[in-house]
Amino acid sequence: METPTTDLRDVLLYIRETYDRNAKPKTGVPAQDFLRGIRNMSLPLPAGLHAKGNGGKGGPAACPWVGVFDPDISAEAREGLYLAYIFATDMSSVSLTLQQGVEDLKGRGGYKTQAGRDLLRGKARRLQSAMLQDALAGWKQPLDLKAGSADKRPLAYEAGSIAARRYDLPAPPSEMALREDLWDAARILQLAARVEQKVRYSDGPEQLLVEYQPDDSHSHASQDTLDYFRPKNDADYVAHITARTLRKTRRHETLVAEFGEYVKLRGFIRNTKVHPKDLVLRRGDDEWLVEAKVVRVGNVMDAGREAVGQLFEYRHFFSDRKNPPHLLALFTEDIQAYADYLETLGIGSVWKTAEGWVGSRSAVDWGLVHG
Repeated sequence: METPTTDLRDVLLYIRETYDRNAKPKTGVPAQDFLRGIRNMSLPLPAGLHAKGNGGKGGPAACPWVGVFDPDISAEAREGLYLAYIFATDMSSVSLTLQQGVEDLKGRGGYKTQAGRDLLRGKARRLQSAMLQDALAGWKQPLDLKAGSADKRPLAYEAGSIAARRYDLPAPPSEMALREDLWDAARILQLAARVEQKVRYSDGPEQLLVEYQPDDSHSHASQDTLDYFRPKNDADYVAHITARTLRKTRRHETLVAEFGEYVKLRGFIRNTKVHPKDLVLRRGDDEWLVEAKVVRVGNVMDAGREAVGQLFEYRHFFSDRKNPPHLLALFTEDIQAYADYLETLGIGSVWKTAEGWVGSRSAVDWGLVHG
């Protein structure tokens, strides 16, 4: 089978057709080489997410998988929450699942024991019960990897699955349907991570949900916040802001870098060394001030408001007022009605969809995205 394009459907079918459970995961084995190379592929993923493939280490994996990670939640599969395309042991299907990391499972002997898997299953149920049920519509099917009693890791994946959608092979859905499912799963991942921060799991028979209580390290304001910041004039503001270390999330930085590569191909000169601004674009005599925002758990209101505030603020304090730049808000996903609202303020907007980068009227007029 020919090496696939970077479409999700082609990637999944290539793994299905070439994976050999009897071949050691070494260099020169086609499916294993392909899985290792996934981290360097330009797959159509939600903005700021990245992927890794796995076909085993000492021996071939019973269930090869492709993990999709939100770096603000978890960067690897050992612990935390992540998305994964996991193939059944007989390769008859592949499932997109919201997973708990099982490698560093503490207590009850780890994931190889029934007690450990019961712990994973209990945590999955508690997360499910605490999440908005509308968000899980269509994702409640149990993960079935056709695992036998000796397939300890696949059994742990089944136990640790919080949400799943199965695709029968060799006839998965269309490429666009797969992408739309992945975008939906990425939102569920954010919701699950938000719920996990607020819930502490009890391992007792009553399986109580207990509100999360922050430890002492969270009781004081970070030095990186703007608590008690009251600038007396423009110079005072600039001095304070330029001296601050602004903490950006890893997904935020990945979003800026990904969009920067995209607009470079469209003839824009990009500059990220413009602290505290996220990005400045130039083409000809025109300049754009760009503020990037990660839309968390679908909350476009907070992301839109923050973008408006910072764009006007930074244009006022850090730009030439005689020749002000265009304003552009960059988002990880569709901001719905907020795109029109931002246009009324003279702010263009761009976001990533399953079909690629799209944007508002101004973004099209400026040549940032296709109309």
